[in-house]
Amino acid sequence: MIRRILLVAALALLWAYPAEAGWFVKNSPTYAMAVGRTEPVYNIDNATVATGSGAKATVEQVRTAIVQAAAARQWTLNEVEPGHFVATVHVRSHMAQVDIKYSTNNYSVNYKNSDNLLYDGADIHRNYNKWIKILQTEINRALAKF
Repeated sequence: MIRRILLVAALALLWAYPAEAGWFVKNSPTYAMAVGRTEPVYNIDNATVATGSGAKATVEQVRTAIVQAAAARQWTLNEVEPGHFVATVHVRSHMAQVDIKYSTNNYSVNYKNSDNLLYDGADIHRNYNKWIKILQTEINRALAKF
């Protein structure tokens, strides 16, 4: 009887205070809580560059669209080389970093690094995916102005 009480109490503590317990084991209550907040990482691979005029975009137009979109959503950009940015965003205690590669035909946004987003090599907090989808929408909106 005492074992059951202790087991129930331990599970209740883990459920109520998962971070303090430091437990994140599959099939545990804390794992179940995290799984509901994570999903597969959303990457954008070779999205087509489409301008509003229908004309082929220049590299400078694609670059400008990415810079404008990033600024609109508080991403900071570091230009690694022509056609390649590393973008970083800080939201409260979270950080996400992506590689953005672009040309006149397409652009890609791929996961690079994160902090405090439950990344496990395949899945990440669902808010990360929302941020990437919003960034994609902003890039496409900026490209449509050309």
